[in-house]
Amino acid sequence: MSRWLRYCADMAADHSPRFLRLSERARAEIVEISASDFEQELSTRQSVLLSGRDPSPLYFLDVREDHEWLAERIPGATHLGRGILERDIEKLAPDPETEIVLYCGGGYRSALAAAALGQMGYTRVRSLAGGFRGWKESGRPTVLGEPQPELSHFRHHHTEEQTMTPKHIIVATDLTELSLPAVQMAKSLAEPLGSRITLVHVLEPAPTPPGLEAFALEGMPLDWEERLLHGRSEAASQRLADIAAAQSTPKVQVHWRLLQGRMPDAMIEEVKALEGDLLIVGTHGRKGVSHFLLGSVAEKLMRGATCPVLVVRPTAS
Repeated sequence: MSRWLRYCADMAADHSPRFLRLSERARAEIVEISASDFEQELSTRQSVLLSGRDPSPLYFLDVREDHEWLAERIPGATHLGRGILERDIEKLAPDPETEIVLYCGGGYRSALAAAALGQMGYTRVRSLAGGFRGWKESGRPTVLGEPQPELSHFRHHHTEEQTMTPKHIIVATDLTELSLPAVQMAKSLAEPLGSRITLVHVLEPAPTPPGLEAFALEGMPLDWEERLLHGRSEAASQRLADIAAAQSTPKVQVHWRLLQGRMPDAMIEEVKALEGDLLIVGTHGRKGVSHFLLGSVAEKLMRGATCPVLVVRPTAS
């Protein structure tokens, strides 16, 4: 038995016979798209964007339950749960000819959802074959952390007749290994869109250890603070340059910026100055989304940033 057949058998074992019969009837009426074909479509859309034209709107919708969406999801998706899909779809996509791709846990609920949208008059709806499990088991990226429902790199979000896609992605980094998944997520978003990536690190003033002032009077140079800051700046600059070089690819060039100031204000101002339209922040991922890589600063970034913020947790080792 092939891996795909074993996967389908495992999925079927999780559902009741009547539900499976209903889902199979729906799958016979709809169009399914594989993860590889979907990625190929994204590549084509990238070519259109790079040519200076805007591709037609494409909405990528997660129709799972709220707790599933909050736990882990496919990057770029927008959540519109199965329970409210038919009620709210016209608010999101009023044009019945809008392209829509749906996914659920394994492709069954999304098939039912696609059939329902077809009955409502939507003519270009597809279901992602294998759903979230198939996507994840194929090694493709997933996202954990605080979701940003308004952000999708698979679609164009029309607000007041303007089209929004992340064209300049800013990654807030503390220069540790824990921030690398955020950089890798930026790359996965940037490659199909031709977006720019800029790593930004804020070098905050180092606290003076108790008693150091007195020690400084006993022989330390008067400009010890300047020397310390210079050394930290050189080390941070080298680390940023190394990360940028290691993460750059022929498709995506990663740039970097080193700031001196205090978080989160310095980061928020820099995002504005760089005209970033997406800020990505990493997390520890040890005790849930309340423990951010940047601590309470990440929460302030999410509240203060004028662009969407994507929070990424590292995958389990």
